[in-house]
Amino acid sequence: PLVGRQAELDLFFAGLADPRAHGFVIHGAPGVGKTRLADQCLALADQHGRNVARATATEGSQSAPLGALAHLLPPGIGDERCDLVAVVAELRPVLEDQTPAGPLVLFVDDLHLLDATSATLVSQLVDADLVFLVATVRSEAPLPAAVEALWHRARVRRVDLEDLDRAAVGTLLHLVLRGPVEAATVAEIWTASQGNVLLVRELVLGALDRVHLVEQRG
Repeated sequence: PLVGRQAELDLFFAGLADPRAHGFVIHGAPGVGKTRLADQCLALADQHGRNVARATATEGSQSAPLGALAHLLPPGIGDERCDLVAVVAELRPVLEDQTPAGPLVLFVDDLHLLDATSATLVSQLVDADLVFLVATVRSEAPLPAAVEALWHRARVRRVDLEDLDRAAVGTLLHLVLRGPVEAATVAEIWTASQGNVLLVRELVLGALDRVHLVEQRG
């Protein structure tokens, strides 16, 4: 379950409803929950009638121009994929044929791993108001120039995602374990993880596996 991120969801929804806004970039350390929050943003957009799409950039896809976006491109565009003018010309009528609710909401996970061609294309589509970008970026990761420029524009909001506080970790444990968790256990898990969601998950799974975390008297 998503816990402790209501403020960020409110910011996303406000941006989605603002015709002047073009994107929402989630920036943070590994394991902080960037992808989980972005997934919820995409689901929220879908619930409100927006067309949505998802792409995941990887180190492997960096070697191929438009590799991370290939599954979203029109058939037959392969010969032109290094010619961004031709690619945008092919995409424009497709993207303009969206619901009246607004532009396509495109989620790019690990935006910092996009190849240079994909990064430039995404930037151009944002500038042309053809997509509303939702993206995750790992803090301190080197960025393509086109990507780094995105949140220097007022129309793309960047949020810096922090680890969960102790109260949010307690709520998360209660929901996941389906019952109240002893205060000392919450404190121990929070201290060990410092609120990093991925570390919380691994600590809980490990404790359950080793029968160090058990249900007693409800």
